[in-house]
Amino acid sequence: GKDIVFLKVAQDHEGYPSNSTTLLSEKIICLKAFDAREPNNSNSGRREYGNGRYIHSNIRQWLNSSELSWYKSQHSADEPPIKDNLYSGDNPYDSEKGFMANLTSELRSAILPTSLKVLKNDKDGGGLESFTDKIFIPSCTELGLDNKTSYEEGNKFDYFKRNSDRVAYPTKESIDNNTYTSDNLSTSKGWNWRTRTPNSSSSLPNFVCSVKSVGSLDTFSAYSGRQGIRPALNVDSDVLVSDSPDTDGAYVVTYNTPPTIDGEDKDLEGLEVTGYWNKE
Repeated sequence: GKDIVFLKVAQDHEGYPSNSTTLLSEKIICLKAFDAREPNNSNSGRREYGNGRYIHSNIRQWLNSSELSWYKSQHSADEPPIKDNLYSGDNPYDSEKGFMANLTSELRSAILPTSLKVLKNDKDGGGLESFTDKIFIPSCTELGLDNKTSYEEGNKFDYFKRNSDRVAYPTKESIDNNTYTSDNLSTSKGWNWRTRTPNSSSSLPNFVCSVKSVGSLDTFSAYSGRQGIRPALNVDSDVLVSDSPDTDGAYVVTYNTPPTIDGEDKDLEGLEVTGYWNKE
């Protein structure tokens, strides 16, 4: 029920859609597991601790769904993020509506599909795999963090130059709506948040890279629901915004509509005009 404030982290970013502006949520908007444990998976790591492969992850599917019931099995061993499939049962989200259902229809239509890359764990063959989404979470490469391989998952955002640029704070709502309790979970303290990058060399392909509360690199098992989520997206740079910031200090996306004419008289020649609208 609250507005999401986004940071502009890139403009016409290399490899992204032309004439696009890249936005990343300023704060951690929720705490969620990357993926649930998969009791029927043949790999012991994924069986016990969840799947660290982004293209199969629960979080990717949730972020890109506008459905009230967003979960659909992605592979034969896939499982939803129910309480029993998450570490200590923290923050199940199988019954939540998809993330995009929270956005206005105008904003959903303005989001551009983006071609992205992500590492594969060595157990999955290593290297990179490509996919296209509207909503995503950043890679280590995009955030200026070392993914411990020679592969680059896209291109670095100019916005991130040092650890302090990666420090993120939870919103009050993300704390109120989560089931995990910690003295360090506060709107005034940095908290860890997910990337889409797996720990590709781990023998257990359930570990996923995260950003520490101080902005450096960390890893957590996929099935932990205690890590923050910061959605990213690209919009057409021609989308209009307000002329001045609101009380949050943010410029608000606006949608102009043509004026309507009342009555039968369509001859407006010579009529004094006190305002105008921009068809662009």
